[in-house]
Amino acid sequence: MNRYLFFLIFCINMITNTMAQKLNASVYRSESKYLANFELADDVLVPYRVGELFGYMNKDKELVIEPQWQDAFPFRHGVAAVGKHFYKKGAYEVDTTTLYALINTQGELLTDYSYRTIKPFDANGLGKAKHISGYWGALNTMGEEQIPMGFKRIYYQQTGIYKVKYDGKAGFIDQNAKVVFPIEYDDVSLCRDLDSYMVEKDGKQAYYDADFKPITGFDYKANRLDAGFMFGMARVHKGEETMIINKKGEVLVNITEMGYERCGILANDLIVVSIEHPDPKNFEDHYKTYKGIMRASTKELIVDPKKMEYYSIGTLYTEDVAPPLFIFINTDYMLGDSRRKLGLMDTEGKIVLPADYYLIRSTYANNGIFLLDGEKGGVSTYLFNSITLKRTEPIPGWLFRLSMPFNTGLILLSYLVKHKDKEYYGLVDLEGKVIIPPKYDRFKGFDEQYFATVGIYHVVHHDQKFYVDAFGYEYKK
Repeated sequence: MNRYLFFLIFCINMITNTMAQKLNASVYRSESKYLANFELADDVLVPYRVGELFGYMNKDKELVIEPQWQDAFPFRHGVAAVGKHFYKKGAYEVDTTTLYALINTQGELLTDYSYRTIKPFDANGLGKAKHISGYWGALNTMGEEQIPMGFKRIYYQQTGIYKVKYDGKAGFIDQNAKVVFPIEYDDVSLCRDLDSYMVEKDGKQAYYDADFKPITGFDYKANRLDAGFMFGMARVHKGEETMIINKKGEVLVNITEMGYERCGILANDLIVVSIEHPDPKNFEDHYKTYKGIMRASTKELIVDPKKMEYYSIGTLYTEDVAPPLFIFINTDYMLGDSRRKLGLMDTEGKIVLPADYYLIRSTYANNGIFLLDGEKGGVSTYLFNSITLKRTEPIPGWLFRLSMPFNTGLILLSYLVKHKDKEYYGLVDLEGKVIIPPKYDRFKGFDEQYFATVGIYHVVHHDQKFYVDAFGYEYKK
C-alpha cells in the first residue's frame, strides 16, 4: 500500500512540474547582454502561485514548499513573510483580514500570525513589523521580537540604526532597542551625506555628527525642505537670512547678504543661487526666478543668474561614476505652460545636452544613465549615457521607474506602454533592450528594493499577483 501511495505522490509531482514548464515554454528570450552571464542564485526560493495559494519553487522550477498561503514574499536572510486570510463575521458582513507570519526555508512557522505587515529584512537581519495592536517593532531571523512592538513608527537608517517615534517624539535606537539618541525631539533625520543628523525641536533645527556630537546648537529655523548635510555643506535659515554652513558649523556663504533670494546644494563646493525677476512686466514674470551656479569657497559665479538664462537648476547625482551633471530648465518656461524644456550642463556651465526634453531623471544605481522624455507624456523616451554622451534610439512608452541592481550588477529599468487607454508594464536594460515585454497590468517589483536584487519581480495581471524572473518565467499555474 505504501508503495502505491509513494508512486501516486511521485506522479502528481511530475505532472505539476511538467504543467508548470509547459505554461512557460514560450517565454520571451531577451537579447540583452546583461543577461548573458546572469543566473538565479542556487539557493533562491521563489513564491509560486497555484490557484489562490502560494508555495515556493527552487531554481530548477521544483515545488519545494506546498501552496498554503494567500500571500507570500521572497526569502531574505533565510526567512520570508507569508500571509493568511482570517475571517470575522460582523452584524451584516464577513470581514477579511490578512495577517502575516515568518517561515524558514523548510516552510516552518517561526512566529504566529500576529502581524499586519512584515517588511523586507534589512542589513542588520531585522524585519520591521506592525503588530495587530497597531504598534511597530522588528523581528530577527529566529522570529523573535528583537525590537519590541511598542513604537508608533520605525524607520531603518542606512547607518544601521533606527529612527523611532513614540508618544509624539522622535529619536534613534540601535538594533537591540538601545536608545542612542534621546526620544525627545519633534523630528530627527539622517542627512543626505549619511554621516550626520538633523534634529528639530520647538521650531528650531540643530545638526549632529556621526557620533551624535553637536555640530551646531539649535540656532536655525526648522525647515522641512532642507535635506541637511550633503557634499559637506548644509543650507540653514536664521532670522530672515539664508546661509550655507560646513561640517564645522562655520558659515561659508550668507546668501541673503549677497543679494540672492534662495539657494541649494549642487555638488562638492558648488551651490545654486537664485534671483527673482528683476523687472517684472507682466503677471507671470512676478513668479519667475532665475538660477545660477556659485563656487562656495571663492564666491565665484560659474553661471550668473542675472543673465536670466535658466529658470531652474538642480543636480543629478552622478559623482561616483562621472563628473556631476546639472539639470536645467531654459527660460521658455512660463507659468502653467507645457513648453517647459530641460537639458544638462556640466560643472563648468557647459551644455552637454540641449534643453529639448520634458523630463530628465537619473537612475537609482547612480550609474551615469539618465531617462529622457522627448515629448509630453513620454511618447518618445530615450536613455542617455553621461560618460559617453550618447543617447539610445527612441524607446516606445514611458520609462516611469528608476533602475535597481541585481546581485550580479545587472541594471533594469521599468517602463510602460499605452494601448487603447490601457497601460502595460515591462522591463528594459540600460541600452533600451527589452528584458520583459510590456504585458502586465502592474509591475510592483520596485515597491521593495530587495525584489530586484535576485532577479525576481512582483507583478499583477488581471487582478492576480504572482512573480516573474528576469528570463520571463512566470511562477504561477
